[in-house]
Amino acid sequence: MKQLLTILSILTLFSACSQQSTFELSNDIDKDVKTLLPEGSMKFEVMDKVRQSPRQIELTQKFQEAIRENYDWFLEYSSNIEPGKPMPYHENLGLTKEEYSELQGLMDEIELVSSRVIQYNISYSDDKINLIPNDTTDNKAVLIDLSKNTVEFDNQLLIFKDTVRITDPKNGFRSEWIGYQWIYENPKDMDMSALKDIQSLEVEQYKFTVGFLKRTGRAYVQIKGREMANGFKTVDYEFPLVEK
Repeated sequence: MKQLLTILSILTLFSACSQQSTFELSNDIDKDVKTLLPEGSMKFEVMDKVRQSPRQIELTQKFQEAIRENYDWFLEYSSNIEPGKPMPYHENLGLTKEEYSELQGLMDEIELVSSRVIQYNISYSDDKINLIPNDTTDNKAVLIDLSKNTVEFDNQLLIFKDTVRITDPKNGFRSEWIGYQWIYENPKDMDMSALKDIQSLEVEQYKFTVGFLKRTGRAYVQIKGREMANGFKTVDYEFPLVEK
């Protein structure tokens, strides 16, 4: 954000403080969150569109159709894969071995792009940070309570989950990134076996992430809500926000 030496510029200065060329987590959540989300007005790009090639779309559709047709098998097959390891090829995945290898390579080229820009007003009160969007039609107001280390939005209370360190730049942001995450899940620690009876599945999951994209030096915020009742989605939104 750009600065002037007027009242307007001072407000902009606060916003610009979060757009740094370097930033490292200090493990002082209070300090880091305030650095990434300074008080004042802050614009974000909503990075909820995916740029894909026609070939990638074609192969992905074939893969997804095969998963639908072999759903129970896929749950069992994927549950045996070591976390962090790629899924080995199998003919039930709906692709030839060559196509599957091609799709894995294309997945590394996925890039998130912006669909719109939104503005948040960020205010501090005691140990609380309020994030209020100018347009609340599709955007969520968020309350961060630093004293309790909780986050609240959509009447859901999220507790601190963990520090996040993404060291592989092969992601939608094309960047390594670091940050903190808060989460609410019901049931907690659901395993893959619960997904087999999808018709009776009851799930609630809300996530809030604040972080820093190392390639661009910009703050990153994610607001996510998911609920399923009897196998049907009743809540489904995700806002990946990158500082503009």
